[in-house]
Amino acid sequence: MTPEEIISQYREVATTVVGPVRKLEEPARIPVRPRPQITKVEPLVGGVGDEVRITGVELGGNPKIFFGAKQTATPSPNADGFTTTVPAGLALGDKVKVVVSTSLGTAVGAVLFTVAEKSRNESTSSAATTKEA
Repeated sequence: MTPEEIISQYREVATTVVGPVRKLEEPARIPVRPRPQITKVEPLVGGVGDEVRITGVELGGNPKIFFGAKQTATPSPNADGFTTTVPAGLALGDKVKVVVSTSLGTAVGAVLFTVAEKSRNESTSSAATTKEA
């Protein structure tokens, strides 16, 4: 049997089993939203109750913000992120990751936040109440 005859028989079997070869249609294009991303945490050092501004991409909605394992109080939205307070339960000197969790995914800050004494620039009465995770 020649190679051409083998190929001809293979085509005949393949057409019978699989069906005639059809041109593939263009695949559907599904828009993909970018995942949340933290671009800046400011300041990088602060005490329990101090305000911290977190900016980034796709942080909208109703995010949950964590400093290490401790969840912050409900954040206040701003133009490109949120302002929140350092949660209670962190020890002086702790270096923790800042994490924002949204319906689109989870973003982790690239730099660790350091827990220090409460800022002297803020009055204790203006600090927001925090809830434990």
